[in-house]
Amino acid sequence: DGTNDYCDLGFINPAESAMTYMGWIKSTDTQGVLISALPSTGLSKYTRGGIVWNSGNWYLVMGNGSTHDSNSSNSASAFLDGDWHHVAVVIDGQDWTCYVDGSEDCTWTSSVSAGTAGSYPLSIGRWGSYTNAYHTDGKVDEVAFFTSALSSSDITAIYNNSRSGSLSSYDPYGWW
Repeated sequence: DGTNDYCDLGFINPAESAMTYMGWIKSTDTQGVLISALPSTGLSKYTRGGIVWNSGNWYLVMGNGSTHDSNSSNSASAFLDGDWHHVAVVIDGQDWTCYVDGSEDCTWTSSVSAGTAGSYPLSIGRWGSYTNAYHTDGKVDEVAFFTSALSSSDITAIYNNSRSGSLSSYDPYGWW
């Protein structure tokens, strides 16, 4: 029904120094999650990121098992207008690039590098098992996780292929 529904995917991010999260979102909610590997409450040194927004800003988090870094200064308003939008986050080491509808929307360089295995299972539509907040009020479709940093041309091509397009040639680690 588009309100507080979610899916626990049951697996933990592998130890990769590069990854891509993506999917289609239709929402006006200023707080939500497309896909995440975040702990049940608060942040921790084991957080692995995903596509999360809070107070209308992208919410980017990377942990390596010893420490974590986060950033929430970039506006996510480009995809919170109630229409379908393709959103993607590409992580390559410490560098993050956010895309909306095939175009770069924001960048961030974390003080923490990707590369350690996650500690929390991936979820679609909510922040881990956190039941009091960070559910997505909206609709999601074609969520995917890759164990590589897709190029900007790959992101644009996937967006241009629409929600019904196949991701098989990009070799997703998981695709829902």
